Parts: sequence; structure tokens; C-alpha cells
Amino acid sequence: MGIWRKKTFRYVLILGVCMLLFGFIVKDAEMKGSIQKRLADYSNSFAKSKHLDGTVLVVKNGKVLFQKAYGHSDQVKGIPTTVNTKYQIASLSKSFAAVSILQLQEKGLLSVQDPISKYIPDFPNGNTITIQQLLTHSSGIPEYYNEQLDKNKKYSIDDLIDLFKNQPLSFKPGSQFSYTDSGYVLLAKIVQVVSHQSYEDYVTKHILQKAGMNNTSFEWENQKNVATPYLSDKPAQKLSSTMLIGAGDLVSTTEDLYKYTQMLQNNGFMSAKSLKLMETGYIQANSDSQYGYGWFIRKPTFFNNHLDIYHAGSIPGIKTEIDRYVNDGLTIIVLSNNWNGISISDYSNKLASFVLN
Repeated sequence: MGIWRKKTFRYVLILGVCMLLFGFIVKDAEMKGSIQKRLADYSNSFAKSKHLDGTVLVVKNGKVLFQKAYGHSDQVKGIPTTVNTKYQIASLSKSFAAVSILQLQEKGLLSVQDPISKYIPDFPNGNTITIQQLLTHSSGIPEYYNEQLDKNKKYSIDDLIDLFKNQPLSFKPGSQFSYTDSGYVLLAKIVQVVSHQSYEDYVTKHILQKAGMNNTSFEWENQKNVATPYLSDKPAQKLSSTMLIGAGDLVSTTEDLYKYTQMLQNNGFMSAKSLKLMETGYIQANSDSQYGYGWFIRKPTFFNNHLDIYHAGSIPGIKTEIDRYVNDGLTIIVLSNNWNGISISDYSNKLASFVLN
């Protein structure tokens, strides 16, 4: 009788463990399904109510949770958006300049603490402005870009620098944060001077080709499958690809940008030490974020201590954003070609909340 009871207890115990494990498996499957469904349902609703034309990619730990294209890349011609549609990525381009600078620093060809006069001798106040201050938008150099610039003109880096080099500084270098494209134009110039090649050639060889970013390039004027920007459903004039050299000059896709973020995190472009320099906050940029080198660093109190390294881009008719929750393996990329009162940041944050909560 005692032996029978022991065997029965053993069978019951095994059955209980199996049922418990099965319950965990079912619950895990339901959770995964529910997250993906919530991402899809919210995105579909958002696209319908806000008229989002664009491409969305959500990846966690290398697995795609959500990927979809909405609307049209060209409304006039009726060309639908696809996951392979290319977009002007605006200020998401800035981190490429920052990577270039850090690569050159690793080679001993420059230091982020160097004054910019070492590389651009004739720049006013160049002896009081460091490369790091250019990287962190704390140089005091005023913004050059405005709507009055000739959108059809082909600019050189020197043409752009001439637009602001003789303007007085807005504040003492290093004393505060003021977002400006001008500093990143100067960074592109420094890359050219130090590497002895054009900025475009340097980035193409040392970043784009290295990451296998075959759908990313500098010129979009003569390319196919590039989204047309819209302002309230009316076509916006595309900027010349030379108007924002170093600051907003690239065209890319969500998948290529994901390759880029993975190369960053896996130290494919530079050492872990340099990556840490890039992702360290040096100056307060807004109420919840500091600025590193080409990235905003959002305080880890956001989303219950989930660190968010992010950047947004904005030019007429184009809105873009990358959010990298690096400690969670979560990357969210949104590229849109229609300004219609939408907030890409709010949308991206909502997607993150579904995954992280």
C-alpha cells in the first residue's frame, strides 16, 4: 500500500509539473501574440486617424515584432509605401558624423578635445571651440539652415560654412545646449581634412559598406523608390542632398537603419570604449534627456528605468525617429513622409510601452 501511494504521488507530481510548464508555455505564447497584436492594432488605428504615410519596424533581441508600411510613397502617382521604401532620414544622419569622428580618434588622427582651429584654421573663435562641443551642440555657433536657402542649389561644405562662419557666437562655448546643424557641417569638414577624402566617400566606405547598408546613400535626387515628402497632403519641395552635409544628408530604409544600430551595439564600427563615449550624456538637452555624440540619452526613469538612446529627424514633409532601448534589446524605427499633425515621438513611445510594460 505504501509503495502504491509513493508511485501515485510521483505520477501526480510529474503531471502537476507538466501542467505547470504547459501553462507557462501557453501564457508566454499568449503574451507574445498579444504584444504583436497590440502593436499592429494601435499602428493601424494611428495610421488611419492620423494619416500616417511611412514605414515602421519594431525588433526585440533580433526578432521582428512588427513591421509594416502605410500609405503612399508618392500620393500623386499612387505609389504605395513598402518596407523597402527609402526616406530622407534628416537628423538621424548626425550619428554617422559622430561615428566617423570617433573612428578617426581611435586611429590617433584627432581628439574630441582638440580645438577646431587645428583642422579649420580660419574659422573665427576656432581656438575656443572643441570638437566635443560640436558633437554635443554646445559650441555657441548659430544655426545656418532656414527656409530661404536655395533648395535646388548644389552646396559644398565650404559653401555651407560660409553661411555661418562670420556670425557671432550665441553663447560661450560649452556653457549651454543649443541644437544646431552648423556644428555637424563642421564635423563633416573635419572628417574630410583628417581622412584626406570626401565626407561622402569616408562614410560610404567605413560605415555604409561595412554594415551592408546597400539601400543607404547620400544622393536621392535621381534614385527610384524614394518617398516624396508631403505637408498636409500637398507635395513639399525636396531639399538638395547637399544642403545638410553631415547633419541630415542621408537617405535610407528602416531595415538598413536597423543594421546600423546593430553594428553600433556589437562594436562593429568602433570599440566599446568609443561607443560608451558616444552614448554618454554630456549636457542637459531637455527636461528628460541629455545629449551625447549624435544621440539623445533619455533618463532611465523613463518607462520604469528603461534607458532610451534616441534621435529624431525633421525636414519639410519628413519625420523620422530611432529609439534604442539598449538594455532591453529593443529598437523602434519610424520613417514618415507626411506631416499631418502627427507626433512620431508619441507614436514610438506608445509602441515601446506595449513591449516594455
